[in-house]
Amino acid sequence: MHGLWPSGGSNYENCGDEFNENSITQSTLNDMQTYWSGLYTPGESFWEHEYDKHGSCFVGPNGQKGDEAFFSTALSVAQQADIYGALSSAGIVPGNSYDAHDIINAIHKSFGYSGFACQKGAIQQIEICLDLNFNYIDCSGTGNTCSGTVNYPSN
Repeated sequence: MHGLWPSGGSNYENCGDEFNENSITQSTLNDMQTYWSGLYTPGESFWEHEYDKHGSCFVGPNGQKGDEAFFSTALSVAQQADIYGALSSAGIVPGNSYDAHDIINAIHKSFGYSGFACQKGAIQQIEICLDLNFNYIDCSGTGNTCSGTVNYPSN
């Protein structure tokens, strides 16, 4: 998982509240370590970046704010958006290569129009868009840099 942030430009970035790992419950921290590791940087640095840039602006559906609200909500939403399950039910499993159209169609079937990014012949990012009630909606303004045969990495 990369993160959870509102669309609509830079008005929803860096709202001033700074990352405070001590305000996050141990249960949420455990889930973050399992499901939200930094792909290119250590988890804590990545979490700090994501919170300072996006989470500091977060206001949940019931008005909740802060580190715990942002991270626990993002994790809950990510667990509901079972990308691995959607791909698996289409016969697409990690560690193999597939036609990009098959991957895109499997995701579109489950989540609506989504954004895709590939780099060096491998899936790098799948973007799922949600409304303010966390219902799936078609992503507008997202693109697709995946074509041909792409690798679905195992980690």
